[in-house]
Amino acid sequence: MLAFLTETWPSLLILIGLLAYTTASRVSKKVPRLPIALVMLFFAGRVGAAAFQLSGASAKALKWADTALVIILCWAVARLVFALAVEFPARARNKPLPKITRDFTLFVVFAVVALVALRTYGDFNLAGVLTTSAVLTAVLGLGAQTTLSSFFSGLVLQMEHPFDMGDTLQYGDLTGQVVSCSWKSTRLQTRDGTLIFIPNSDLLSGRYVNLSKPAGCLRGHLKLGIEYDAPPNTVRKVILDVVRQNPNVVATPPPEVRLTNFGDFSIEYTVLFWTQLVYDVARVRAEINNALWYALRRHGIRIPFPIRDVQLAHEERAHRAQLARAETAGLEQVLENVPVLQPLTPDERRQLLATARVLTFGAGEPIVREGEPGESMYIVRDGVCHIMKSDADGRPQLLTSLRAGAFFGEMSLLTGEKRAATVRAEGDVNIIEIGKYEFSRIVLAKPEIAATLADLLSSRQQDLQQAAAQHQEPTTLRSSLRERIRAFFDLK
Repeated sequence: MLAFLTETWPSLLILIGLLAYTTASRVSKKVPRLPIALVMLFFAGRVGAAAFQLSGASAKALKWADTALVIILCWAVARLVFALAVEFPARARNKPLPKITRDFTLFVVFAVVALVALRTYGDFNLAGVLTTSAVLTAVLGLGAQTTLSSFFSGLVLQMEHPFDMGDTLQYGDLTGQVVSCSWKSTRLQTRDGTLIFIPNSDLLSGRYVNLSKPAGCLRGHLKLGIEYDAPPNTVRKVILDVVRQNPNVVATPPPEVRLTNFGDFSIEYTVLFWTQLVYDVARVRAEINNALWYALRRHGIRIPFPIRDVQLAHEERAHRAQLARAETAGLEQVLENVPVLQPLTPDERRQLLATARVLTFGAGEPIVREGEPGESMYIVRDGVCHIMKSDADGRPQLLTSLRAGAFFGEMSLLTGEKRAATVRAEGDVNIIEIGKYEFSRIVLAKPEIAATLADLLSSRQQDLQQAAAQHQEPTTLRSSLRERIRAFFDLK
């Protein structure tokens, strides 16, 4: 027993260390998992061979045991080299090796190593083995034609390399991502999360489309019907602005908007865009459609219903007129509560309201952007907006939130100053926009209002400066604002 332990203790220690490493790699993700099962088998075999030798086995049996250990050691070295030189680099590039390629390569390597070891160390006659294997191969080939066809079809697919793991394939009515390629079939995962197994022979002989190649992005399209009164160039500009703002749409190739048909009650436009989300073009299309609804509504561009003349059209017009009067009354109340507009008379506010626009923004959409030029102010009719300002590193920081009745952009309206911050809609928000053109008619007709507005602006600016730990003399600030307002509106 002592002789046995003396001869085998290094192999036992190494075997225990390998078992501990295997356990640690399964418990912790920080420890890389290595294919060391054959290495462990080799050292376990050495322990077994030592026990076999002490038991008084014949020289021939010991020779076959040594040959078996040599084969196992060669297999272990080949497996480790293949993993470190091929599998790990492929996994690091996020392109794992297909199972069929790995298994076939290892099978060929193991077979060659085993035959060489048998011939070199075991003085084994390979002629009989090759003859027997040829007969066995013929028998198995006749009985497993379908399986072998799929196997060799898989090898051809790997040699041609028409797709990688993770590519999106369209096979007939099925579309999914390639998640594995085994000896028998290629597995696709659809958008619904189901797995589709396609025999390699069917995939090789059939027709399929690789949506991920050659450019790695796919062109999506959507159709849109717009009213005849909207100028095509305006419609095209609005749609392109929306599409370009979508983060999942690539800039090159650029998106396009084509006027494709004059329908019975609308003009049909086709929107073409490219996206890298090959697997989820439908989601990108839905995002664009959602943003288009808000953008078209803000620009007064309608998506018309089918038009029919009916006898009760006059009642519909009367109903709409009643709703418009109620809408106007509500907007007048909102404008009356805005401090900057309180110096105006009710008639002047109604005059502003006649040309003001009510814009609707969706969740996350920017209403104004920091640093952009502007000549209008905005009043929150309903909803919530977030004011964001960039810090020293250019990252947006939330300053405050605005709710119904709050206003912003008054400095741009009265002085033409660039936007001091970005304002985004939290959810659906309705905004009243008052522009310079509408406001200038009141200021030009009533120049003395410039001083009153300067006083209001200076008070508001003083409050903002105090919140930001800045300070400027009220008199200097008021005088500066008066001059800027007069210059902006060309007041003599």
